Amino acid sequence: ILDLLKKSELARDKCSKVLSGSVFFKNVEELVHEFDGLCSINIPELNILRQYHVDALSWISRFNDTMIDVREGKDQRKPISDLSSLLQDGASLGIQVVEGLPLVEIELKKASSQEKAQTVYAARTSLDFIEQLLSEAVELQIEAEKLFVEVSETLSTARCWEEKAISILASETQMYDLKDLVRMSVNIDAILPSLKAIENTISLAETWLRDSEPFLSAAASAASSGCSLLELPAFKDLVARSKSLSVQLQEPMILETFLLDCERWQRDNHQLLQETEDLLDTAKTDDGKHSTILPKLMDLITRVGNARTYGMSLGLNLEELPRLHTASLKLG
Repeated sequence: ILDLLKKSELARDKCSKVLSGSVFFKNVEELVHEFDGLCSINIPELNILRQYHVDALSWISRFNDTMIDVREGKDQRKPISDLSSLLQDGASLGIQVVEGLPLVEIELKKASSQEKAQTVYAARTSLDFIEQLLSEAVELQIEAEKLFVEVSETLSTARCWEEKAISILASETQMYDLKDLVRMSVNIDAILPSLKAIENTISLAETWLRDSEPFLSAAASAASSGCSLLELPAFKDLVARSKSLSVQLQEPMILETFLLDCERWQRDNHQLLQETEDLLDTAKTDDGKHSTILPKLMDLITRVGNARTYGMSLGLNLEELPRLHTASLKLG
């Protein structure tokens, strides 16, 4: 009995020392085995360490099973859930499992990175997200895994696309180059920052082209006589809008030339209308003796008629046209 009491005191003393500092699995296991014969004696400190030991063994068993699942990679979500639970339970153990817990942390980071890598293909993510993901893979030394190699290739392709898009957006370009970029973007599993700008550039150009169709027809003298006349302010606005297009098109130049022609016609006919008014005023006071009136009158009739015919062919609602019509009637 005396020997048993001495062993009990020794066990209590050793257990108290272990419990007073950091409790490591190896130390606890040694004490539990050393005092295994004292099961019949109630030593609180030893009982605590025994429970720690049981909890640690249970945790280690779960750890081994989880590591097998991780290596086999059957279900990506299950290992993450198991590893998270294992990490949380391991941190709450009263005993430090030196080798196991750091491994769980590393494997959890790996599994989380692998899961995030899968999301790159499930739903498009930003280039910054992909770069951060690849940095994590390098840190965890899993960048050579097939999944991360593919993600790296995606990032490289996206970066090349971005460089080309930025270069194209920096200057006027052909419509087919822009549309080619859009077609290429379909096969890139990433959010491309410049894609919206490319699409907007195409959309603005296509909208402008649709709006310009009737004016282009008028410029080509293709408007039928039954068509309603086009408004000059809308035409000028259309030409002004073409200045902001970032696409190389022939149509803006055609319409600019056409607008200049219309404006030149307007200037010329302001002068013609003034000549008509002056001649009509002179004719009112003419006594028939001035033989120069009639030739001038005939010349104006011809010029007004020609100007009106040409003006009507422009297909625009020009304010000079009704004035020319009135002048033609007055000239007879």
